[in-house]
Amino acid sequence: YTFLVSSARVQLSDCNGVLISIDDITERKLMEQKILQNENLLNLVFENVPYVMLLVDKSLTIHKMNKVAISLLNKKQRGNKKFYCGDILQCLAANGGANKVAHNNLCENCVINKHIISTLNTDKDISSSETDIITLKDNEIQIRTFLISSTLIRVGINDLVLLSLEDITKRKRNEEEYFQSREKAIYNEQRYKLLSNITFEGIMLFKDLRIIDTNRALSKMSGYTYEELIGQNSMSFLFPEEYKSFFEQKLTE
Repeated sequence: YTFLVSSARVQLSDCNGVLISIDDITERKLMEQKILQNENLLNLVFENVPYVMLLVDKSLTIHKMNKVAISLLNKKQRGNKKFYCGDILQCLAANGGANKVAHNNLCENCVINKHIISTLNTDKDISSSETDIITLKDNEIQIRTFLISSTLIRVGINDLVLLSLEDITKRKRNEEEYFQSREKAIYNEQRYKLLSNITFEGIMLFKDLRIIDTNRALSKMSGYTYEELIGQNSMSFLFPEEYKSFFEQKLTE
């Protein structure tokens, strides 16, 4: 149990005394401990998530940033007292533009700032909004894709926005390469089928000696339907039985 004890000297009619008050604050202390534990846990999560996480105030100034965000600042920026989202992302406007023309960090066209303002004004969360940001890093202009999420956090009388920024540029590039390769594979497959069906020569594809695809000419030459050819042993189909073991041995060498 935890008690809060206070005392005060009092003057009575015939003597001096001490007034002692004892208050049981056990529940309050337990609650404070739970709040502290939860706060420590939240701070631990905030610091160690693998993407940029920021607390931004009404002036669009960063109130707090996590380890990932700090690691993105260059040496010159780390000496600043105020930071904006553009500083963290190396935004082209925040870095003075391609021609080093002065830009305002609070640019009204900034998608991230629009998200922050919208969250502050509407108290509505924004979840995983995908946007492209033009960045300038090592004098190289790049277009990077971010997932932006924001939520309103009230700390006393202050409204802050918890902002998360996940760089998905590599993922998007990999997805585009995958779809391009898939489309190319489909195109090549269609092209193969077209070419194989207009030739007069018999064509077959086989795997583990089993026929997996043929063209029309082979069906016409063999007298088998396409369905009958699929799954047949290609060696037995092409060569007499006495040559089968010889060719199978050569294919496995």
